[in-house]
Amino acid sequence: MMPFFQIGELTLYTFGLMMGLSFCVAYWLGEVYIRRHNMRLSMSFMLPAILTAGLIGSKLDGFLVLDGLLHHRNLADMSWSAFISSEYVFFGGLICGTLVTLAILHVRGIPLAEALDAAPIVAICYGIGRIGCLLAGDGDYGIPTSLPWGMTFPHGIVPTLVRVHPNPIYQTIYAGVIFLVLWPQSIAKDYPRRPRGSIGVDTFLWMGICRFATEFISRNHKFFAGLTEAQWVSVVLIIGMLVLRRQLDRPSRSMQVSNHAQSMTHIA
Repeated sequence: MMPFFQIGELTLYTFGLMMGLSFCVAYWLGEVYIRRHNMRLSMSFMLPAILTAGLIGSKLDGFLVLDGLLHHRNLADMSWSAFISSEYVFFGGLICGTLVTLAILHVRGIPLAEALDAAPIVAICYGIGRIGCLLAGDGDYGIPTSLPWGMTFPHGIVPTLVRVHPNPIYQTIYAGVIFLVLWPQSIAKDYPRRPRGSIGVDTFLWMGICRFATEFISRNHKFFAGLTEAQWVSVVLIIGMLVLRRQLDRPSRSMQVSNHAQSMTHIA
């Protein structure tokens, strides 16, 4: 791992570099998606608003939930510096970023389902961000393991000499697979024949499932009933996406029944 490196007197932090790279990837892929679907949007307007909301939301999640609820700290006694030094938590950023996205789409009159299918971009940016966590050794690694790919982080921000599960690698892998499978579908020529929103639903469904699974070998504090905060958010995400998937499948089934009835009429 390499939390930072020097170029002359300039110190560059690898987590920040990976976060910056994820922003660049989000901008580029977002523009590709917008142009492919002729949407009345611009990433130069969308991205700053979403990123600002996401960063604030991830900090609030770390400050209120991790520091406040899990570490039982009195928030009234916590300072601005405590907020700044709190951890970034993905789901807090996802929630706030989503709320800002919904507001922008509502103002612009763009259907949510069509924008939702750009969700594979969220997956790949999440994976890139996790590479930053790995390089920084910021404590997002998992519990001790004897598996041959276990890693130590002697010079990490949160150092450990014990071989542990490299959770950021697992998360980067599943995020990358989700992106590679679903992104081509979101910009494919046959996209107009797909139920709007189905790609986005599948993206968040599988991200929720994978994150829920990897949390069993994480070091995160148990939030309630033996599950971490990320697992509870994943449960809500999974249930919500399954409900949406069922709703999206209904028109398809109705159309199939209608087409079958029409073909039987022609035969008769």
